[in-house]
Amino acid sequence: LSRSDLATRLESAADRLHRPSTLVCVIGDFKQGKSMLVNAVIGRDVCPVDDDVSTVNFTAAHIADSVQARVRRSVDGQPKTEDVALEDVWRFVTESGSVDDRAGVDLVEIGVPSRGLPAGVVIIDTPGVGGLLDQNAAATLGYLRVVDAAVFVCDASQELTAPEVDFLSRANQICPNLLVVVTKTDLYPSWDRIVELDREHLAKRGMPVDPVPVSAAVFREGIRRDLPDLTVESGIPRLRELLVEQVVTGARERSAAYAVSEVGWAIERLREPLEAELVVLEDPDRADETVAVLSAAEARLEMLRAAGSRWSTVLNDHF
Repeated sequence: LSRSDLATRLESAADRLHRPSTLVCVIGDFKQGKSMLVNAVIGRDVCPVDDDVSTVNFTAAHIADSVQARVRRSVDGQPKTEDVALEDVWRFVTESGSVDDRAGVDLVEIGVPSRGLPAGVVIIDTPGVGGLLDQNAAATLGYLRVVDAAVFVCDASQELTAPEVDFLSRANQICPNLLVVVTKTDLYPSWDRIVELDREHLAKRGMPVDPVPVSAAVFREGIRRDLPDLTVESGIPRLRELLVEQVVTGARERSAAYAVSEVGWAIERLREPLEAELVVLEDPDRADETVAVLSAAEARLEMLRAAGSRWSTVLNDHF
């Protein structure tokens, strides 16, 4: 059997098992404070932040001995890498950059000296998901298969919406190691009530996740004024601790478990057609019955593929 789809998934699991770094993907809707949160966790301004401009490309930030920024893109189907200045990163990852700058960009990698996180941890800032059927949401969900943890970011202005909870449920199925962070607590006095409501919504969907309230602005002010109590109040130090406790510790074991589950899933997909063939070989009299069932299934698939089918049109549009 030729199953390139299975081979791709198994190769991805193998790459995850053997890589030396720990990947943490920061996800969420537009304008929730993802980029500012990444900067606070890293301890340096690595991701562009603007109240009126959104992130449109993936940015991977990690600890390095010196400041470095690199743009990886596809040009005419071929990979291309370009070193850029840190202050120019906004051109490639935000909507304020030119179309030419953003064209074909797959990933922007940034390395900075910092004590924010242990070496080897990579924080990935993602474009806003913009809803369950948004193309960015599909890309982000696909990306979650290769990361060690996901941090879902929502702000304290309102409780989680139904689409957000649905997205979180799907994300949690793909990446069980999930943290939920409620940002901008400095702007909303009732943030503790919002956190409690979010906790209840997640519990109802079978996700016993305890949301982490933070304020990147308060953390930044605490650092600027050298006030340790203020930085602790911001929640960022606690979030860093959780990342180390829940993500870095045991990352290799989780990668091994994930690889085993992917192998088991692939074996099941390969076994199904062989079992059907075995039934026919052991009982030739059932061959006509089996063929009839398969023909009916094929006919139904052709009907569903018809140009007028609503689900097919919606699926193609969103891909």
